[in-house]
Amino acid sequence: MGVNFLLNWLVLTSFIGSTSQLQYSTRHNESLNNEVRKKRMTKLEMSQALAKESKLAWQMFQKYYKCIETKNSNFLKIRDEVDWKLKQEGKDLDLSCQICERHDQPLDSYSIEWRRKPVDSNTEITIQPDRHRIRINQKKDLFIKELKMEEAGLYMCLKDGEYEAVYNVDIIINEQYALVAAPGKKGRSSRNDTVLTKNNLHIFTTWSTWTTCNTCNKIGQKRKIGICTIKKIDQAAVSTPNDIWQLKHSPKGLPCRSTVLPDTIKTLAGIKNRLSETMVVDCYVPCPTLPAIKYITDKSGKLLDTVHAAEGFYSLHEESPVIQHLATRKTIYEVAGRGILLICPHDEAKSKVVRWQNGTLPYNPITVRRNSRGRVRIGAQNGLHIRRLRETDDNVLISCWISGEMVAVFRIHITKKFNKNLKDYVVYVGFCLTSLTICCIGCNTCCNRKNKSIR
Repeated sequence: MGVNFLLNWLVLTSFIGSTSQLQYSTRHNESLNNEVRKKRMTKLEMSQALAKESKLAWQMFQKYYKCIETKNSNFLKIRDEVDWKLKQEGKDLDLSCQICERHDQPLDSYSIEWRRKPVDSNTEITIQPDRHRIRINQKKDLFIKELKMEEAGLYMCLKDGEYEAVYNVDIIINEQYALVAAPGKKGRSSRNDTVLTKNNLHIFTTWSTWTTCNTCNKIGQKRKIGICTIKKIDQAAVSTPNDIWQLKHSPKGLPCRSTVLPDTIKTLAGIKNRLSETMVVDCYVPCPTLPAIKYITDKSGKLLDTVHAAEGFYSLHEESPVIQHLATRKTIYEVAGRGILLICPHDEAKSKVVRWQNGTLPYNPITVRRNSRGRVRIGAQNGLHIRRLRETDDNVLISCWISGEMVAVFRIHITKKFNKNLKDYVVYVGFCLTSLTICCIGCNTCCNRKNKSIR
């Protein structure tokens, strides 16, 4: 019996050992398979990432190559042309350096600078950015706020000493615009082209693109500006009475009020009395669709919150919403009888139509000048001009709107005109008091000296 027990114990031990060894080998094989699978997945992910990066790099290279190809193809066409920029004094200027950027070579690795060559000067001045008016962004584009007359001239962007872009910036003090009606509408029509064959000059209007509609879901306005332009009829022929090189190097033409044009050309018939033009038409665009109701859920799909975004609600389970820009508020103090110019403080105030309102009453840019008999008008640069302020204009609230959003509110406060005679009286009284004080001090000093001498 002891022998049987011993045999049974040996058989059971060997079975347990073989089972445990089989389990160990199975676990070991599974771990090896998992490692192999992980390595395979890692290689697959790496290959996908490399393919994605290669595709992105190829797209960047194609973009760079297309930029270079475009610049090379346009080189022969633009080498004798100058890009003219006509700006009013006090307006902003933005110029692009037009550099073809490579992904593997950041722009900071190049020596890039902007230079300006003033009018009637051969000296090139390096433009240094500051924190207020002049700045250069990461793409090396130039931005200048509130242009001054002395900043007119030739602007050049150089990369490693080579010219990338050249602009001739012409600054004028005041450009007058005539409001014209659209084709087929009643009102003043746009002027036709004028050809001065004897002078080899062609006068026409260069139109900008239409701005966006200034409101939605109701009748609004959009606008475009036409600049009086002059160019040669035959570029190779001589123009009279003056044949200036700027006309030869400007196939697209020069503004009629350009400072580079001599007075002998500006006073020619067909140029002297020709104004630039502004065209304003009605427009209608639908408003964007309202956002749908959002359902906030967790990772398991459990509903946490229901948000009506169209009504301006946000969920605490979302990221903090972006705070909307608050309208700028400003008080204008001016004397009755004088005029003011209101400018809407917004970056898109030039590219879009600005809607001006007197309280809740909007100004119609087409009829406001006629209805106010010229006292109130909206200029071509979207500025609101008010002439001859009245006492009734005191505490009037005027707001400007862009794309349906209020940008700024101006409160006009009429002050009393200071009496010039009263100013003279104040000066006279002050002079008399000062003279009397000096006399009293002198008399007192003399009396003190006399008393000392008697003692």
